[in-house]
Amino acid sequence: MTRDEYIKNIIKELDCGRKEKRRIQSDLENDINMALDSGESMEEIIDRMGTPEEIARDFMDMIRETGNRKPYSKGISILVGACIIFIAGFLMNMLLVRIVESGSPEMTFQESFYCMICWLVLLIILIVVEILTLGLTTIWFAGGSLAALVAAVLGFGPMVQVVVFCVVSGVLLFLTRPIAVKYFNRTRVKTNVESLVGKIAVVTQDIDNIRGEGEAVVNGMIWTARSVSDAQKFPKGETVEIVRISGAKLIVKRNLR
Repeated sequence: MTRDEYIKNIIKELDCGRKEKRRIQSDLENDINMALDSGESMEEIIDRMGTPEEIARDFMDMIRETGNRKPYSKGISILVGACIIFIAGFLMNMLLVRIVESGSPEMTFQESFYCMICWLVLLIILIVVEILTLGLTTIWFAGGSLAALVAAVLGFGPMVQVVVFCVVSGVLLFLTRPIAVKYFNRTRVKTNVESLVGKIAVVTQDIDNIRGEGEAVVNGMIWTARSVSDAQKFPKGETVEIVRISGAKLIVKRNLR
């Protein structure tokens, strides 16, 4: 089995998003290339790492443990998209009917009430999705929905409401989102994996990049471990500092504390 076939089979077994798959594929390519450069054959690498099914299972276990997997995100996205299309369709239908009939420019109470209900439902959906995902994505459109709701309450027509929704959502998305994301990323609590960086681990199996060996334990969990440099080897029992996480491996350096 070639390197590409091996990685492709692993990725095919994964049950996660495309972004996560691309990250795992990149990590696997780097790790395997490093082993090949050190003189290992693909047969030796496969014997050491395990079958594609075993590796994929290890990755999925890690994703579940660290909370990175979001099994309902796709369903939520479909639901939100359907609701937005449904409500937007009704609003556009009302607007087209008014244009075709060329009736009075004044909106009737029933029409105003109908628009207010549509915008209110959309506002609630977007806020609930933002609370569930905390992704700083739908909250900006919720602001646009709120502005459109105010426009409907004031008696403006559907066209004005749609324009207000688009303008306010766009302004919030492109002007305030970068600031909010920067603040959110600086203050948010680290995930379990991120929190491991900088911690001290104990080597439970000699770490030797050239031989493709090494394990370390941190927080009671045993991880496959590799040194940041092929020249550095760490014997069993030595303490090391975690530099980063690469796939399902700890990348460590000498503990100087």
